[in-house]
Amino acid sequence: MNEITIIYLVSIFVLILLSAFFSGSETGITASSKGKIHRLSIDGNKRAKRLEKLLQDKESLVATILLGNNIVNILGSALATSLFINYFGQAGVFYATVLMTILLLIFSEITPKTYALKNAEKVALIVVWPLTFFTKIFYPITRVINFVMKLLTRSSDQPGTDISISDFDEIRGTIALKHKEGAMVKYDKDMLSGILDLNDVPINDVIIHRRNIESINLEQNIKDIIYQSFKINHTKIPLWKDNRDNIVSILNVKKLIKYLHKNNNNFSKIKLNAITSKPWFVPTTNSLRDQLSAFRKKEEKFAIVVDEYGALVGIITLEDILEEIVGNINEREIRRKSKISALKNNYYQIPGDFPIRDINRKLNWNLPENDDKFSTLAGFIIEKIQRIPEVKEEFKIDGFLVKIIKKQHNQIISLKVKKTKVYSPST
Repeated sequence: MNEITIIYLVSIFVLILLSAFFSGSETGITASSKGKIHRLSIDGNKRAKRLEKLLQDKESLVATILLGNNIVNILGSALATSLFINYFGQAGVFYATVLMTILLLIFSEITPKTYALKNAEKVALIVVWPLTFFTKIFYPITRVINFVMKLLTRSSDQPGTDISISDFDEIRGTIALKHKEGAMVKYDKDMLSGILDLNDVPINDVIIHRRNIESINLEQNIKDIIYQSFKINHTKIPLWKDNRDNIVSILNVKKLIKYLHKNNNNFSKIKLNAITSKPWFVPTTNSLRDQLSAFRKKEEKFAIVVDEYGALVGIITLEDILEEIVGNINEREIRRKSKISALKNNYYQIPGDFPIRDINRKLNWNLPENDDKFSTLAGFIIEKIQRIPEVKEEFKIDGFLVKIIKKQHNQIISLKVKKTKVYSPST
């Protein structure tokens, strides 16, 4: 083996290593978590900071990697072909092609990319400085490549072809994927999804409806008001005048107990204006995020919800919003509220006023949600069949079998529901 042959073999070996470097770099950078890299950058990791800077011009970075990979692959194949022709004549072209294909496939593609997939962040941080060097060396060429690519792809950038998703949807997808892979339990998935959904869920979905509000007539004597407040057993209770929809003040039961203790349970010394406050009215158009922000700003936990005409719709509390994130908080309230009950043959008995959002979260179903038209199971049924169903009536809607169990006047009290197939809403 002469000196020239050794130089060729060493050169081919180095080029295969460079090819492995570029292949592993591409996989490591594309597969690495932006969140983890950003966290390292915040913690002061210089390599992570440099990688974030490189990713700001992702087109140039990808062009550099692909350009470098193609240069070393072509050059390595050319050297191998020249060397093999020297030894085997024209048959050397075939031998060189077969050998380089095997070597590049195993040592420059499969092996480095497999390792980079399993150690994405580690690889990305290792290759960041060499890539910075190559990015500067190849800069004039990559600029030309990017310019040509923009000209070629400009015709495909037509209106209506954008199918990109929002950052929130990307996060939702990541959460769902981690849950599916087993890296996240359902409770954590629901909690994180609840936080992301705050901006999309109107307060109408979580309010206590006006018909379920426990309130007290203000035009009674103070003794009766106090007795009723203890029976209701809430910390804040609406007081009405003339009719139940006319909320004029809010009774603070904690203040009431404090004043009773201070005055030795002497009802006659209790003044309503000392234990009540003005009601805070908020519009139904608020999202849960808006209302949570308003609660924090106003340092309140209780509000009266009214529609665009000022009519009473319900009440909203800070606890109602927090329960959308962490689930039910008050165990006593959980026992008091109606529940979903499992029946035979995969059926569930569900109250008609149960929110669809909560049903989907509890049973992992995919009942369609339409905040503009309905938010409860009964509302969904009525919207679909366009009438008030009768007791014992059965029907199939969007992959679910439904039977009406109990009804009071025109209100659906209880239903029996069974999922029959995966529901795919029409597009």
